[in-house]
Amino acid sequence: MDKPTQERTIIVNVNGEQRVYKWISSEDPDIRETLEQVASSVEEEPEPPLWIVPGGGEEKATIDGGKKPKKTWTFGKVKPSKKRLFGVGLPVLVALVTGTVFGIIALKMVLFGGTGEKVGQQQSGLPTLGAAVSESEGQPVSKEWTAFMVQGGVYSSKEAAEERVLLLEEDGYSPIILKQSDQWYIYLGTAGSLEDAKQLAVFFNKKGTETFWKEVQFSGKSRQGYTKAEQKAIQAMLLNVQQYDAVTAKHLMGDKTSAPKSEAFSLEKVPDNLQNMYNLNSSMKKLWTQYEQESKPELLMQIQQCTLQFAVEWSKL
Repeated sequence: MDKPTQERTIIVNVNGEQRVYKWISSEDPDIRETLEQVASSVEEEPEPPLWIVPGGGEEKATIDGGKKPKKTWTFGKVKPSKKRLFGVGLPVLVALVTGTVFGIIALKMVLFGGTGEKVGQQQSGLPTLGAAVSESEGQPVSKEWTAFMVQGGVYSSKEAAEERVLLLEEDGYSPIILKQSDQWYIYLGTAGSLEDAKQLAVFFNKKGTETFWKEVQFSGKSRQGYTKAEQKAIQAMLLNVQQYDAVTAKHLMGDKTSAPKSEAFSLEKVPDNLQNMYNLNSSMKKLWTQYEQESKPELLMQIQQCTLQFAVEWSKL
């Protein structure tokens, strides 16, 4: 006679799904215990998946309970990740700040001599752009001057003019040579006006020398600058020469009623290129003092020689 069997129902919840099993127990050792799965009328309908992977068939998606990371793009309409932007922008910002700081430090060192050396010294004496020229550097002076001279000839070459000068010196003249308009002019004397130059030319012509009277124009500016004191001295020397031109010409023609009124000037140090003009002025003053004592025409001619030589130096100024 068969031994009775005991039957039990077991409900197992697997991943939210209830499964019903029937457990059959038998006292007969020849009958093994079996566990059968039976349909359960109380089996709940499985919940639908939250999302389905395209092309995934009927596989269910696994959700680990964490938030799905957002997709990050570098362009398009999808906003980039703030963390990624911060990670990229921070080194750039640090580099900009560091470069700016070092740039400011370097600029201060250059402009204000941060290294202890005086920066900004001009090369080759060139003034700073927009800066006023200092008094020590000086300003060029005007060479405007109209002289009235007695002309003794004009030549196309310097050699021919020099040959003529040698002959005139034998006759007792002390002529000079000036280059004007690519020609070489010989001058024998000076006067204070064109009319006086004409009369002086006639006076020289009586001695057997062919002469002319002429206005000689000097123009332009000096090649270098001069201080205010030097400019004042230059103008004073020119005025003195004009005085001696006028007075000596009249005295040579017999009018001895006039006398020069010399302009006084002084320089602590005479520049090299003004030294000859300075010496000529001193010589004219001494010769005139001697002439007042001796009244020799030769002294007047020596003063004329000084004024002519001054014109040569003036052209070189």
